[in-house]
Amino acid sequence: MTGDTTYASGYVLLIILCIVTNSFSENKAPVNVQQDQPDQSIKLNTDPVLVADGPFEFPLECIKQRVKGTLVLAIDIDNKGTVEWCRVKQGLNPLLDSAIVKSILHSRYKPAVESGQPVASSVVLELFFDYEQIVKTSRFGPVFDGYITDKESNVPLRNAVVNITPFDIISDTTISGSIDNYLQLIDTAPDQKYSKGFLTTATDSTGYFAFKLLPSASYKISVLMPGFEIAQHHEQFNGERVSVRYALDPYREIMDSSYAITVYGIQNKHRDVIHLEHEQMRNGLTHYASKVILSRSTVRSVPESPSQMLVRLGSPYDNRYNVGGVMMLAPFHFGGHPYADIDKKQRAAIL
Repeated sequence: MTGDTTYASGYVLLIILCIVTNSFSENKAPVNVQQDQPDQSIKLNTDPVLVADGPFEFPLECIKQRVKGTLVLAIDIDNKGTVEWCRVKQGLNPLLDSAIVKSILHSRYKPAVESGQPVASSVVLELFFDYEQIVKTSRFGPVFDGYITDKESNVPLRNAVVNITPFDIISDTTISGSIDNYLQLIDTAPDQKYSKGFLTTATDSTGYFAFKLLPSASYKISVLMPGFEIAQHHEQFNGERVSVRYALDPYREIMDSSYAITVYGIQNKHRDVIHLEHEQMRNGLTHYASKVILSRSTVRSVPESPSQMLVRLGSPYDNRYNVGGVMMLAPFHFGGHPYADIDKKQRAAIL
């Protein structure tokens, strides 16, 4: 049979033909057979032959549930090759059984021949399914697909790498076993690979990519292409096909005359809490908390106002530093401001 997901690629087919003709002639003329002449009647008796199969797609749920085994069906074919009746004699999975019966009822056969005449017949089919072989060889439709283009020129990007990783698998309750084992299983499907928690594929010459057999979940998507910024997206899959179009921004290197950023100070993993009363007793009694805090090398007072303190950094500005042309708040600041009134401080913590 042929189709998007063909029988031949889906399972090993074992056919047991039980031919039952509608009628036979009671009185047949004797046939004179010469010793060296072959029996011509053998050529006139043939079994039914499959001509065209009905549409069939292996249910995705059967992959998730790891369905494997033999399905047995009984089929009646009329003298025109039409399947009149199909019954499941030994079922395997309700979804799979139903899909196979529907496909066979739409199949076409070359009818059986008895004595040179087409006759009705009965056929018993034994169909063996192996979910692992089906994943490797069958052509499933995409669950998630799309195109990657250049945002400025709208040109398709070839060989762009698309990585996806699920972060909410609880929504898919049809998977048998762990999600990691299932992702390793669909790693064997053509044109997609699974490694370290990521399913990966690459775009073709038209910028097209596709993922198959994905479980229902929320996914994080990363798109990587040399010469372009990394794109990050989120998508939700609920069993329906999701098609997207992502446009990548060209990478622009930001030039900065500064070759290094110097920050003065010591990073301590443990919080050093200053008890002002103890410090005042050790350094001499004073009601100015600023004198205790200013004993730290990274803090100094502002010349214009001794009651204001300033955290000093080796950076272009007192409370900001420049990284690749982007201004960011320095690690030491007071709500975004470089100055703070310390006269009213009762206790302080140096991190």
